[in-house]
Amino acid sequence: MNKCLLLILITFLSCKNDNSNLENLIGKDINSKEFQSYLNELKENPEITRFPYNYYYSFNNSGIDFSFTLTDTIETIFLYSEGSDDRRQYKGQLPFDINFSDTRKIVEQKLGPPDENEVNSIMSFKSTWNDKKICVSYKSFDSQDMNIKISHIILIE
Repeated sequence: MNKCLLLILITFLSCKNDNSNLENLIGKDINSKEFQSYLNELKENPEITRFPYNYYYSFNNSGIDFSFTLTDTIETIFLYSEGSDDRRQYKGQLPFDINFSDTRKIVEQKLGPPDENEVNSIMSFKSTWNDKKICVSYKSFDSQDMNIKISHIILIE
């Protein structure tokens, strides 16, 4: 490979926004350098929703939400597929080589059998992998359908 081309490729890869380590933000303080740097990259003001035990920063156009404890620590990150909960699709790299176009069958081939499956009236059908610290919520309540698509991915503590 041409040295100049290799240098350009290395420069491009090092400048690229690396969202593959998004899960490293979990446990960080809202004022941490890492989170503030990520916020600057989003270039979108969050919609803030407060509840008695936590609060959310929602970035609908970026397809990502952050859940915080009342002590300002990130506890959960939600990554949305196009149209889920009226959000645009999250464009960054998803963990474990998952794609929003993957079916439940493909997700389970990539992650192995889930530790838990749950039908929830709020989030439809979801699978959880505790050791990988990830939940995948699907676009259906049908726990038997292996062809259902991903609604959103939840990175957990």
